[in-house]
Amino acid sequence: MLFLDYLSYHNRFSHISIAEKLAVGLGGLMLAVSSGSPAVNLTVFLFMSALLWRAGMPLLYWLRLWGTLLPFLLTAVATILFSFALQPFPALWSWQAGPLFVGITAAGRQAMEAALLRSLAAAACLLFLAGTTPVSYLVAWGSRIAFLRPVLEVALLAYRFIFVILHTAAQIYTAQQSRLGYSTLSRSLRSIGMLAGNLGRKSFLTARDLFIGLSSRNYSERLVFRYPPQQVSSLRLTLIIAVFGLSIWRFH
Repeated sequence: MLFLDYLSYHNRFSHISIAEKLAVGLGGLMLAVSSGSPAVNLTVFLFMSALLWRAGMPLLYWLRLWGTLLPFLLTAVATILFSFALQPFPALWSWQAGPLFVGITAAGRQAMEAALLRSLAAAACLLFLAGTTPVSYLVAWGSRIAFLRPVLEVALLAYRFIFVILHTAAQIYTAQQSRLGYSTLSRSLRSIGMLAGNLGRKSFLTARDLFIGLSSRNYSERLVFRYPPQQVSSLRLTLIIAVFGLSIWRFH
């Protein structure tokens, strides 16, 4: 089990209802997406990060998660930073590549910074939900909405197969390592190729076993979801919706 998935089951907010955590996460996400103010996006990012730390996420693990996410976010917003033209244009920094002029303008830099802050805030909201609420509980809660149920079932099975593939890859890797499969560079390359070649077949076999297990428990093309009963605090839920609703209206 990934530590993030483990933390979603064992955190200081586990007793808080799913509806309240969804209101916080999705409310912050809507505020981050709808607001163009860097100060608001920075506040949302810091607020969601503080909630994660309060929930019990270690600081080093939080930094490790962002170390994984940041390269993807930076790659996405980097396309906003650069401007291209066939004629010279005012820029903070530019160069010519054949007939094409490439440069960084003040407007491009401001747009990149705004997009990066908005992406950081939105990702922090989703990270808060992932770190405090198990995916299976979210799916079980959302499955009460009839038109969402088929989509959520597919999403839950896809999420389950992530762990199937990770477990299968770990077993193959351990078996190869015990036979000195990674002792040299040539052996490492050969072992990685064999791991990739066998991973798909063994994953399908594990998936077949999973389907047999479901069938033996009267699976009838509809998953039955369960999650612990939780008491919703009406006052707290109303306060969360009011705060985020007013913030979205004010900073839209």
